[in-house]
Amino acid sequence: MNEIFDFDVFRTLYIFKGHIENRTPLLIGSGKSEELGSSVDIPIIRYSHNDKPYIPGSSLKGVLRNLFESIARARGQETCLLDEKKMKKIEEKSPCIVCQVFGNTSLASHIYVYDCIADEKEVPIDTKTGIAIDRFLGVAKTGALFEEEFVSPGVKWKMEIRIFNIDLEKPKGEEEKIKAEIMKEIFRLWSSIGIHVGSRKTVGHGLLYLLKDETTVTRYTLENGVLKEERRSLKDWLGE
Repeated sequence: MNEIFDFDVFRTLYIFKGHIENRTPLLIGSGKSEELGSSVDIPIIRYSHNDKPYIPGSSLKGVLRNLFESIARARGQETCLLDEKKMKKIEEKSPCIVCQVFGNTSLASHIYVYDCIADEKEVPIDTKTGIAIDRFLGVAKTGALFEEEFVSPGVKWKMEIRIFNIDLEKPKGEEEKIKAEIMKEIFRLWSSIGIHVGSRKTVGHGLLYLLKDETTVTRYTLENGVLKEERRSLKDWLGE
């Protein structure tokens, strides 16, 4: 059986559950301006039913995918080409190691990243005035002032990630071993130096740390048809 197309069989499930914290201002824009008369030009994304800000799972997953790809390339692994026609052919017949984990247009993802919800009932939100710069003249553009929202530093967010049928502790074969090692390195980097999510990353915004003392790793397997559960702290799982 090709283990990248193994969604009809349950082998393993890893659930990472805990908290992340934004150490710098966090801006993930909603893609639309506020109501007429609002002073905010770039609002943060919120749920429509309760107006609460959140970190979209898709935004976080995209960052994790890019990090996985960077580490894979550093290890000499080939990843999908930028040429659209060639990439489509590779995706369908022989997906790269990144697509095998995170999916593509022809293959479902083995990793599920959920929206992150703030622990606080009232999330501290602030605004900042910015100005667009003319890239050719190097001066401020006329009438280019804008007001943007951001979540203040120090907010904790509930985090949950599920990894299906990639055994991170007892990998089968060399390819799964490489996937497991890269995923472990991602969690180690995320908890030690953080990752950037959202807008304004080049000026330090959106720095998220995974709190390893507040995160658990649960491994589920089937033994003789019986579900077995093993839970450890992330710190212990990383061997620290």
